[in-house]
Amino acid sequence: MPVPEAKRRANDKWDAANMKQWNVSVPIAEAEQIDCYCRMKGIKRTTLIRRAVQELMMREPADDLHGETKASR
Repeated sequence: MPVPEAKRRANDKWDAANMKQWNVSVPIAEAEQIDCYCRMKGIKRTTLIRRAVQELMMREPADDLHGETKASR
């Protein structure tokens, strides 16, 4: 069922104020593995990526999340 135009505009406005999009280049074979994994687990790629990043950040915290880190210097 299509989303009503007013709802789509409201969603777009919220996304613009609260979300940031990144484009990521991944080798085709790796992308296919990721897509297969996500289908098998019944999750979206975004969910997988966000979980992986959160897990890595918990395991390897940056020195200062609000300033420069060693990697960005």
